[in-house]
Amino acid sequence: MSKQKETGLVLTGGGARGAYQAGALRGIAEIAAKYGKTVPFGIISGASAGAINASFVAAAADDFTSAMTQLANFWGSLHANSVFRTDVRALGRTGMHWAGDLTLGGLKRSKRASALFDTAPLERLIIDSIPFRRIRANLDRGIIQACEVSALDYRTSENVSFIMSRMPMVAWVHPRRRSVFTDIASQHVLASSAIPLIFPPVSVEGRYYGDGCVRNPAPFSPAIRLGARRLLIVGVRHGRDRTASPPEALPPTLRPSIGKILGVMINAVMMDTVEYDIDRLARLNSVIRGVPEVYRNQMPIKEIEFLSIQPSEDLGEMAAQQFHRLPGPIQHIVRGLGSRTEASELASYLLFEPAFCRLIAELGRQDVHRMREQITAFLFE
Repeated sequence: MSKQKETGLVLTGGGARGAYQAGALRGIAEIAAKYGKTVPFGIISGASAGAINASFVAAAADDFTSAMTQLANFWGSLHANSVFRTDVRALGRTGMHWAGDLTLGGLKRSKRASALFDTAPLERLIIDSIPFRRIRANLDRGIIQACEVSALDYRTSENVSFIMSRMPMVAWVHPRRRSVFTDIASQHVLASSAIPLIFPPVSVEGRYYGDGCVRNPAPFSPAIRLGARRLLIVGVRHGRDRTASPPEALPPTLRPSIGKILGVMINAVMMDTVEYDIDRLARLNSVIRGVPEVYRNQMPIKEIEFLSIQPSEDLGEMAAQQFHRLPGPIQHIVRGLGSRTEASELASYLLFEPAFCRLIAELGRQDVHRMREQITAFLFE
């Protein structure tokens, strides 16, 4: 199998942070163009905002270089009101639903509150922006081998992988994880992007789904099961220094606000599993390399090469500097949960505004070019 066919692209993350991935992909396309290469990934996997980017890559894989410029421009032209309703009437209606459900409790037979925002605009945006039919065409032509997006089934609490593959494959079922072979469409991507409590659940064939990063303990697993033996992972969280500080060296902190707690919880749900999977994959590779080669070839598991791209700057801190660009009603809601600094992580998921998205997309592009030698060796040499 060729290097391109066995290379998987893994995109996770959430909300407006997906713009960083778009910029990173643009940088990769610029490197690929210099080598006369087309799409360097055969297997494409995405969850949450990464599902939007993954489906776009799969649909435009036949024109990778120009398509990645289009993807970055797509993110750079977004406004909050093109993703969710920001008018006072819609937000007031949502507030009334929440207040009614919480105060009347069991007196109300039906509950109408399920999320903070109405994402009807996002549905139209995805339908208009991603040519989903071209995914099947690119699979049939052998330009890509497989595409996968994941979402959480609220009925069963399972993380479901929706898959399109060029090769016939057997579906898998594991504790809290299963796969479904189907033609990926707008509702699958919308469901994968539905951050719990912030964006509403999405119906797919009569079942309601939420964000694909939830209940996803092994985000690299779908790409590997689809045949990837090498993974390029584009994350959306700053790679901090993990050196632990002694307790006495840590300064005292104030009591955390709801905004701070919510930001930490969303980060834990959306991004921690990527870091855990990277650590697990590195340790597993180390164990495999320690086995004598004569026995290594007989093992059921194989070494998986991988390269991870992460923001060189903290996207939450960058969001705090751009907080004023949120629509006024959204600023009012977020500030009700905590200060601008405390709610910066939450704001980074909601800042679908050109200035912020272009800023972090350019950061992604620059980070890729800083890693040019590693990326060139991994993908093209």
